Amino acid sequence: MPSRQEALGIGDVHLPVKLFPKRSGPGAHGTLHLRNVLHMPTSVCNIVGNPGTGDYSNIVLGVLGGDGKDAAITAQDGRRLGYFVSRHLWVLKLSGPPIGPVVGPSMFEPGGHYVINATWPDSERQRWAAAQAGRLGLDHGTNREVSDGGKGKDKAEAAPSAPYTEEEKGWLKREWGSEFKFIAAYGLSIHKDEDRDEGRRMARAMMEVHEDRDTNM
Repeated sequence: MPSRQEALGIGDVHLPVKLFPKRSGPGAHGTLHLRNVLHMPTSVCNIVGNPGTGDYSNIVLGVLGGDGKDAAITAQDGRRLGYFVSRHLWVLKLSGPPIGPVVGPSMFEPGGHYVINATWPDSERQRWAAAQAGRLGLDHGTNREVSDGGKGKDKAEAAPSAPYTEEEKGWLKREWGSEFKFIAAYGLSIHKDEDRDEGRRMARAMMEVHEDRDTNM
């Protein structure tokens, strides 16, 4: 039966991974940068999901190895990003110590059959997107909404929904791959005008946050 699990936080994760199964040395390793990762200690395992954005918006999974069971993860420009090994499920191959972490035993029983499907509800995606865009405040201790006096919401609601400028299109392409992938990540539809308007408001608020952050660095 499907179960609902609580995420205790959201952040970035940087995983040291093997790039090639039969190579050694520094060139055999890389780092997979994951953004907007849900911290869920009660989950049976870690999960790498979709959609891919930014550098990973056009990744390709290709057959790897003589038996064809493993899968290479390759960027659109041909860079190897890592690979999955076929066990009970596809498993991302991490770099071993001393480059990578010491990991514990697998939670999966030998010979068992597993199907894992995890979904981040659209309502929670939109809530997180709004928080990122400064449209509402979140108490970092409880992850609950806190009042911002209406300033963030009013500012976002007042943002125009005019067509994207070339600069804004460039930001979307660089950070998300396309407008379609951006709004789909937050449960919105490219075929609904009101969803595209909402997406433009969120995107512009995010751009403003990024500009403020860069200015203050």
